[in-house]
Amino acid sequence: MIQLLTNQEIRLLSLRAGIASVSDLLACKRYNIFWGGPPHTHTDFSPLTPNDTEIMRQISKGWNWKARPVVLHIGNYDLAAAVHHFPHGSIIGGNPGLVSRSNTRPPNGWELGGHMCMYYKDSTGGTPNMRESAYEAFELTGGADMRLQELKDFPESLQPELQELIKIGALKGNDGKGGKLDLTVAEARILIISSRITKILNDDKNN
Repeated sequence: MIQLLTNQEIRLLSLRAGIASVSDLLACKRYNIFWGGPPHTHTDFSPLTPNDTEIMRQISKGWNWKARPVVLHIGNYDLAAAVHHFPHGSIIGGNPGLVSRSNTRPPNGWELGGHMCMYYKDSTGGTPNMRESAYEAFELTGGADMRLQELKDFPESLQPELQELIKIGALKGNDGKGGKLDLTVAEARILIISSRITKILNDDKNN
C-alpha cells in the first residue's frame, strides 16, 4: 500500500540512511538512490550509480527543479513523495556519477553537481510545488479513492477555497457543520472548480 506520510510519521518508521529505489510515476521508470535518512525538513539523496544518474537525466531531459511525483521504495515501505532533478550542494552517499560541490550556496545560485531533494506530505524547503506533487503521487497510486476528513489533510493549494466553502455553508462535513469533511481530493477539486464557475456566472449577471 502506498502511504502519504508527514516528516514526523516517516521518522517514527525508524528507517536509516542507505540504498533505496524510486519509481517515477510520469516516466514509468525506476532508479536506485542513496537516501539521506529520515526527514526533518525534507530528505537529500543522490542517484546510486552513474547508470542511475543517466536514467534521471533522461527522465528530466537534462537537469531542472521541476517537481515530479514518485514512490520511494525503502525497507518494507512504499511512500508517496516528490523529487526534483537538479543536483546541487554536496553529494549524499558518494555517487561517482555526479561532481561533488560545496554545501554552501553560491551568491548567484547553485552550480550543477551534488544531491537532489525529496519531499513528503508536509516537507519544507525552497523548491516550489513539491508537496503538491507528493499528493499527486498518492492520487496516481490509488489514493484518489481515499476520503479525507480534516482540512489540513488536503493539498495546501485547495485549503483556502475549501475553508471559504465551509464558511459560506456551501460545504458541510459529515457532522453537518463542516467540522469533519468526507471528500476525496478529486471531489474537492471538482467542488472548487464548480464554485469558481458559479462565481464567474454571478459576476457576469451583476455586470
